[in-house]
Amino acid sequence: MLSYIRLPLLFFFLASLFGIFLRWQFVWPTPGITYAYFLHGHSHTMFLGWVFNVLYIAYTITYIQPVDQKIFKILFVLAQLLVVAMMISFPIQGYGTYSIIFSTLHTFVALSFVILFLKKTASLSSTSVWFARVSLIFFFISTAGPFSLGYIMANGLGQSQWYYFSIYYYLHFQYNGFFMFGVFSIFFHLLDTKQIHYDIQKAKSIGRWMAIACVPAYFLSVLWARPGLGYNLIAGLAGLIQLYVLASLIAFIMKLQMTQHFSRPSYPLLVTALLAFSIKTILQFLSAFPSVAALAYELKPIVIAYLHLILIGVITALLLVWYIEKEFLYHKALPGVIATFLIGFIGSEITLVLQPWWSSFLPDIRVTPSQIIFLFSAILSVCCFLFLYTCKTEIPDKNQKPI
Repeated sequence: MLSYIRLPLLFFFLASLFGIFLRWQFVWPTPGITYAYFLHGHSHTMFLGWVFNVLYIAYTITYIQPVDQKIFKILFVLAQLLVVAMMISFPIQGYGTYSIIFSTLHTFVALSFVILFLKKTASLSSTSVWFARVSLIFFFISTAGPFSLGYIMANGLGQSQWYYFSIYYYLHFQYNGFFMFGVFSIFFHLLDTKQIHYDIQKAKSIGRWMAIACVPAYFLSVLWARPGLGYNLIAGLAGLIQLYVLASLIAFIMKLQMTQHFSRPSYPLLVTALLAFSIKTILQFLSAFPSVAALAYELKPIVIAYLHLILIGVITALLLVWYIEKEFLYHKALPGVIATFLIGFIGSEITLVLQPWWSSFLPDIRVTPSQIIFLFSAILSVCCFLFLYTCKTEIPDKNQKPI
């Protein structure tokens, strides 16, 4: 599986190119293209080509014995062919016949991986493998979202609330379930390989409360539809549990003294991930209040900033830490690339948040927020290319041993 380690970074770079193209549409629209179609291509490449692939490789090389990896390699290759097919079909037809076929086939390949992984790791009991299993269970749960779209579209409900309920269902259990538990898994694996002592019971307690909150927290994603006060109360309770998880996590991390064990390029990414996770948790709790939920839904740049906060600020930051600490990414210029990457991320987040009130706060600036976001997106894309360019496919044997 190590021979495929550059592939996720390639898809990460390609997804960033999709992002630049989408941002260009707000500066100088391209005639004849459908924005939503390219947005689907961008999101599927980011989710399946970048995040899913990294977790697939990390789980396989960490927990699966080399003698058992052949079937995992076959499934991985099939998944890559389908990701490429989706990269082509989604920009052309959106959720059309071919793109739905390719995404459905990828889901079946992914579910095959989930079943095999759970079977092969049944005898393992580490904290990291526990988080890995939970992440894959949430991946399974999330598949109900896209599978329901076929029924919704066939019944002429493509522009109804049910369509968006399904989309947000998928996004929620991917972001807050599969992705979040996945990066927690590789984080705890890094703690184990570095022999950093931590309270195992406390770690699993944090994970259990995260899992308990994840299901009702879905209602935080649909409060814009004003389903009723009862849903706000359930969502608010989930938000409170997540605040408890955040407090517990901060107390847990403060005891680890990670600056003594992690490399210099990883440290700013770890700090960014914790800050972004904190902001995300607080915002989720606040969104349980009807007025805040309605405001967030009406301001699309805020929604995009929130999604990127999680996907880039938390998920991608921790995936890059895994690449660095596993010594896949190593170059004397890497600290500078990381700093530039974070500048691009933070700059785009600030601009997106200010965009709805741009003319009020900055009336004398002639540059538009769309132009600024495009610039920051270009910076991020250059950094993605540099990650790909500096990646190597060989690491010491000590890092390949299952735990």
